[in-house]
Amino acid sequence: MPEADSVRFISVDQLDAVGVSAQSDLDELARSIQRLGILRPLIVRDKAGRYEIIAGRRRYSAAQLLGLSEIPCIVIRDADDARANALAVADNIHSRPASGSVRANIMGQVSTAISDVSRGVSDLVKSLSVLPDMRAGFERETIENLVRAQAWRTLWMANVTSFLCSGQVPDGRRRAFAAVVDSVVDGFEPERRVTGIRFDVAHAATRAIVDDSLVGLAIAGAVIVTLSFVRSVRQPTLWIRTSRGDDSHVVVDVTQRHAAISPELSFDFGSPRLPENSSPELVLGALALAHATAAYGGASQLVRLDDVGSTLQLTFTIFDS
Repeated sequence: MPEADSVRFISVDQLDAVGVSAQSDLDELARSIQRLGILRPLIVRDKAGRYEIIAGRRRYSAAQLLGLSEIPCIVIRDADDARANALAVADNIHSRPASGSVRANIMGQVSTAISDVSRGVSDLVKSLSVLPDMRAGFERETIENLVRAQAWRTLWMANVTSFLCSGQVPDGRRRAFAAVVDSVVDGFEPERRVTGIRFDVAHAATRAIVDDSLVGLAIAGAVIVTLSFVRSVRQPTLWIRTSRGDDSHVVVDVTQRHAAISPELSFDFGSPRLPENSSPELVLGALALAHATAAYGGASQLVRLDDVGSTLQLTFTIFDS
C-alpha cells in the first residue's frame, strides 16, 4: 500500500492548525473521543518538517482538551492549497451530524441485521434437519460446510449487532495477536471449501497480546466486508498481512485485487453516509470496525488500490507483553 494512504499516529506537538481560533462546543465531541477514540483520522500535509491540519480541526481541539499525546492522521503528499481546501470542504460535509433520515437508515440497517440473524438461524435449522437422512458423501459434506459457513457469519452478525447496540462483546481471552488472526481465518474454512476462497496470510514478528473477542470481531468483519466486494469473482484470493506500525501499533491489512471500489465508498467507509443500497454486512461491518479499532486507540480505513482492488487497514494500539 502506498505510504501516503496509511494511517500514522502523529504527536499532537507536531500538528499545526493554521488560522484556526479556539473552538467552542467541544464537550460532546470530547466525550465521544474519550469513550470511543478518534474514529476518523485527521487529514494533514507535511510542511517544513511539521504537519498542517487540512481536515479534522475540531477533533484536534478535542484531543488537546483531553490531553492526548498523539492522533491518527492520514498524510497527503504534494497537497497544494486548492486540493487542501477541497479536502477540507469535503471533510466538513462528511463530519456534519447525521440527519434524522440518516439515523433512521442506520437503525433500519440494525433492524435488517436482526432479521438476517433470525433468517440465518432458521436456515441453519432447516439445513440441519435434512442431515440425519443423508448418506455420508460429497453431498452431505457440502451441506455440512454450508451450515458451518452460515453459522460463522450468523454468529458474527449477531455479535456485531449486539456490539453496536450495547457496546458489549462476548467474553474472550487474552491471546497472541497472530493467533487471533489465524483463528479468524480458520473460521472461514467451511466457506473456503464451498466457494474456493483463498487466503494468503503472513505475520510480522510481534509479542502483542489482545482480547480475542473484540479484535477477532474486527478482523472477521474486515474479511466479510472485503468478501462482499468480490461476490462475483470465482475463487477470489484475500491477502492478510500483519505488521508493526511502530513500537505500540499493530496493523492488519486485508487486501483483494479483483474488484474496483468507488472513491465515494472509500471516503464514506465507516460513516453513516454509505449508500442506502449497501448490504447490512457492509454498513454494520464498517461501523463495527471503526468502533472496535477505536477501543484499542486505533482506526480503520478503506483504501482504493492504484490498479484494481482495495485494502481494509485496521490499526490497533498495543503494548507488547
